[in-house]
Amino acid sequence: MTALHFGLPCGTGSRAREIPISAANKARGVPEPKQLRSDAEPWGISEGLEPLDILKVEKANQLVRLMIKVILWAHAKGISWTVENPANSRMWDLVPELFRLVSVTIVEYHACMLGGTRKKAQKLLTTCPSLTALARPCDNSHSHQPWIPMVEG
Repeated sequence: MTALHFGLPCGTGSRAREIPISAANKARGVPEPKQLRSDAEPWGISEGLEPLDILKVEKANQLVRLMIKVILWAHAKGISWTVENPANSRMWDLVPELFRLVSVTIVEYHACMLGGTRKKAQKLLTTCPSLTALARPCDNSHSHQPWIPMVEG
């Protein structure tokens, strides 16, 4: 079976950028994250971004546009495909046409139920129906590593 798998670049679309940094982490030197996308501007906020942030958004957008073209080509040829990203990522807002394709299935799971160490909600958009077996919400029967803010550099 031929299949394609894509992982959208998630850094610029992460909703973690919307979580305020705690006072303790600010004291450690962790800066407030910059929101790079919004509901109103999913392809990138048009004002107030630094040149490096604009470049990150533009590069991620280029990859998304290429991925869409490849998926539409593959779908027309009957080639199975999968796209993966965090479940609440703003990147999903960039691909509404993929959700409307025939035979597309959404699979949501927590990474900790498949060997991950954190309770991270993930989403697959796929034409591989067998992947629905991965749909597992966390049952809280295990511990999770904490989320720790990182300084980009």
